[in-house]
Amino acid sequence: MTDDPVRTLSLAAAAVCATIPIGRVIDRLRAGENGAAGRLAALIQAEIPAFRQSRNAEAREDLGTEAALLTEEFVRLLEGGEMDALDFARRAGRRRAAARFPLEAMLHGFRVAQKFLLGWLREAGEVDAALTDVVLEYVHVVSTLFAGAYLEEIRRAAESAGDRRAELLRILLDGYDESDPRVSGLLREAGFLAGHQAFVVGLARPRQPVEMHNPARAGRFADALDDCLAEVSPRRVLGVREGRVVFVIADVRRLSGYTRKGVPLASRAADALGVIGPIVHIGLSADVVATARIPAALAQAELALSLADDRHRVAAFAAIPLRRVLVRVAERELRPLLPDWAGPYLEADRSFTRTLDAYADCDMNVLKTAKRLRVHPNTIYARFERIEELSGLDPRRYHALGELLTVAQAAGEATSSRGRR
Repeated sequence: MTDDPVRTLSLAAAAVCATIPIGRVIDRLRAGENGAAGRLAALIQAEIPAFRQSRNAEAREDLGTEAALLTEEFVRLLEGGEMDALDFARRAGRRRAAARFPLEAMLHGFRVAQKFLLGWLREAGEVDAALTDVVLEYVHVVSTLFAGAYLEEIRRAAESAGDRRAELLRILLDGYDESDPRVSGLLREAGFLAGHQAFVVGLARPRQPVEMHNPARAGRFADALDDCLAEVSPRRVLGVREGRVVFVIADVRRLSGYTRKGVPLASRAADALGVIGPIVHIGLSADVVATARIPAALAQAELALSLADDRHRVAAFAAIPLRRVLVRVAERELRPLLPDWAGPYLEADRSFTRTLDAYADCDMNVLKTAKRLRVHPNTIYARFERIEELSGLDPRRYHALGELLTVAQAAGEATSSRGRR
C-alpha cells in the first residue's frame, strides 16, 4: 500500500474498472463531458449562496474551470490514464485562499459534485456499487488536497501578515530614517503618516508574568487588548515583546489646523482598556504628534507600567503626578540618599504616611483631614507631634510636608519596585 493518495486512488479505480465493461461507460461520459462541466457549475451556483453572492467575477469564472477539470480528471481516472497528481485541486485551493473565498462553501461544493458524478454515471448506464466507492474516494482525495493547499496558503499569508506587523511595530518603536523609501512606504500604507494624528504607545502584562510564557495565552491576551482598542483607533499595531504586549495606536486629533483638538487619544484608550480584567496592568504614554516621538512615548509607557498596581490597573502617563514621576525616575539615586531618620519614621506607624497624604489632599486643613480619615482632629495633631519627634520636621509647614511626602514616596517606590522585579 502506498502513502500517495492519488496513486492509491488510481490503483483502486483500475482494479474496479477491470471487473466491469467500462469502455462503453467512458465513451458516453466523453460524449457529454463538455456539457457535464457546465451543468455541474450551474448546480453548485444554484445550491450554494456564496457563489451567487460573490462579487468577484474571477471566482465565478474559476468555478467553471474547476468543474471542467474535476469531470475531466474523473474520466481520465476511469480510463486508467496518467494522472497529474490532481494538482488542479491544489492550484484551486491556493487561488480560493488568496481570494478569501470561504472554505466551507467550497467543501459544500465538493459534496454537490459527488452527487453529480454519481448521477452522471447513472446517465451513462453504470450503477455498480464498487464504482460508486471510486466516486466517493475520488471526491474525498480531491477535496482533501484542495483543503490542505487552502489552509497552507492561509497560514502562509497569516505568517506574512504577522511578519509585516512585527516589522511595522519594530520601525515605530525603535525609530526610523524617513529617507528610507521602503520604511516610509510601509508606514504610509498602514496609515501612520496621515496628517493631524496623535499616537499613543501602550504596554500591558498580566499580574502573573508566567502567563506570557504560554504562546496561546499570550495570543488571547493580545486579541483581548486589540478588541478593546478597536473602538478607539482604526490604526493600531500590536505585538508581544519581552513578556509584554506592546501596541501603538493612532487617530486623528483634529480635522485641520482650524479645528480644535478632541479628547486625548490616551484618555480614550484608558477608558476602553478599563474593562480588561483585574489581573492585568497597563501603562499608556501621553499623546505624541509625530511618529518620530514614538520611541520617547515608549519610555513614558514603560514608566507608567512600572507605576500600575491593582488599584490603578491602567496607568496613563499624563495622569501621574509629576512628583511621583520624578521619584520613580530618580529612584536608584534617591534610595541611598534618604536621611537617617527615614527608616525609624517609616517603620514607626504606617498611618503617618496616610495622614500626610490626606492632609496634603485637604489643602493642609486639619479638620477636613480628620473628617476624611474619620478620626478626631486631636488624633491628627498627636500624629503630627510624633512625626516631628522622629524626623525633626513639622508637617504643618509646607516645605517640611513636601519633604516628608517625598521621602515616604521614594522609599515606597523602591520597595514596590523590588516586589515587582
